[in-house]
Amino acid sequence: MKLKTILINVCAIFLTMSCYADVKTFSAHPDEKRYDACILKVNGKPVDVYQCRVSKFPFNQVWPGYQRPIEQTELAGFAYWETDGVSEIEISAEEVAKVVVRPLSLGIKPTIKGNKITFKLDKIKPIAVELGNSHKMIHLFPNPIQESPVAKKIKNFCCPQCSFCSPVVNEIPKNFDKNFYYFPAGIHHIGTLLLKSNDTVYIEGGAVVYGSLVADNAENIKVFGRGILDTANIERANRWARGGFGNLHFRNCKNIKIEGIILRDPNSWGVNIRRCQNVEIDNLKFIGYWRYNSDGIDLWDSENIVMKNCFIRAYDDSIIVRSYNLPNRNIRVSDCVLWNDWGLSTSIEADPPVKIVSDIHFENIDIIRPCSTAMFICNYSGIVIHNIRYKNINVEFNSWHGKQVHQKKDEPEALYQPDYNSKYLPFLIRMHAGKRPYQKKLLPSLIDDVVFENINLYGNENAPIRFKSTSPECRIGNVLIKNLKYNGRQITDLKQINFSADKYSDKIKLEK
Repeated sequence: MKLKTILINVCAIFLTMSCYADVKTFSAHPDEKRYDACILKVNGKPVDVYQCRVSKFPFNQVWPGYQRPIEQTELAGFAYWETDGVSEIEISAEEVAKVVVRPLSLGIKPTIKGNKITFKLDKIKPIAVELGNSHKMIHLFPNPIQESPVAKKIKNFCCPQCSFCSPVVNEIPKNFDKNFYYFPAGIHHIGTLLLKSNDTVYIEGGAVVYGSLVADNAENIKVFGRGILDTANIERANRWARGGFGNLHFRNCKNIKIEGIILRDPNSWGVNIRRCQNVEIDNLKFIGYWRYNSDGIDLWDSENIVMKNCFIRAYDDSIIVRSYNLPNRNIRVSDCVLWNDWGLSTSIEADPPVKIVSDIHFENIDIIRPCSTAMFICNYSGIVIHNIRYKNINVEFNSWHGKQVHQKKDEPEALYQPDYNSKYLPFLIRMHAGKRPYQKKLLPSLIDDVVFENINLYGNENAPIRFKSTSPECRIGNVLIKNLKYNGRQITDLKQINFSADKYSDKIKLEK
């Protein structure tokens, strides 16, 4: 009987072990600061939790900017690993009474026993875990298993004395071939690395590369891996360098692929894609964005862009499609998770003298913390913005949101004063056709052929939808809102919700 019991227990142990998916972890360098508010295990394996700085208040300073006071920020954690299947998550933390796992659309209900939190993540998708509230956060980034392209080619490449890294770009050697940069596990300081056509950059899991990657008038560039690209050591851009360099900056480039890495602490907008064609962005994680105006990704005057499977926690706007000169068209954003500590979650903006803005699609997006507007379209350009699609969009609203405030230039040390009696809520949808305050001339502008399909609101149902057209020459028309749900409740009449449209916005249709 005793032998039978032992055999049963042994079988149970092996069965439990076999249920775990394969997990590959990456050790953090000893000099990298850990987030000490929790301990993480994935499928029974310890996973290092990195520290990052994030915004504490929606308090922003317009350009030219100063470094942001540390009092406006707080610390958070993030971790990453590779898996070929389900991730069993175990988090140990002190004084945990309530835990929320976002996106809410995943329906994850964690189990809390004492100081341990457990839950299962049955897909490879980034999540954010609130350990009591949004000021005690751990961001979790599972990845598909990726074979290292250099694992069989090199051993101890950076040891014992690392000769690979240099603040002088031209002194960074390229081993293997002239177009290959390899950053193995460890810490690297590269300054601003200017990439050329046919260059490949591989940042291995466990590596932290301090610097930024920039390319001008180049093509066939690939940046990939599992490690971290951190721009903390580059000073914040001043007003004349607005939007540059950030973590990644590509101008007038073609055939660019960026995959798998983590972007931390940009000096400006995180990723800039300007006047580019044929760009694929897959499985990027944007975290530690706390400096003034630090957008996630800005797409400028570009064509044939695919962005998918990304997590963006931005201090300013998350994803902006900016149109100024060249066409912005054929842009696809899908399967992303967005968090805004300030600004717009998704935005399409057109200013003169842009020529074409069309065929822009957002699909399967979870906006887990909006600040200003979840879905925004504005046209000041004198052309038509058309063929815009938002499909399968989940937006989460709390019962209270801190209203974003512009910090005055002459009060750089001013404090944010949250008003807990405020009824402020971010916009769910906002569209505007007209002119900016500084525009001298009103240009006839039209927003046309826009579809919002399968839009799900979670939480506070008073979030507004606003369509504003400033004149007969600037109109919004042919807008379809299909299958709009608030907390699972089907909206059958726009009068049921906080909706308004002026007299120059017409042909707005609601369908089940």
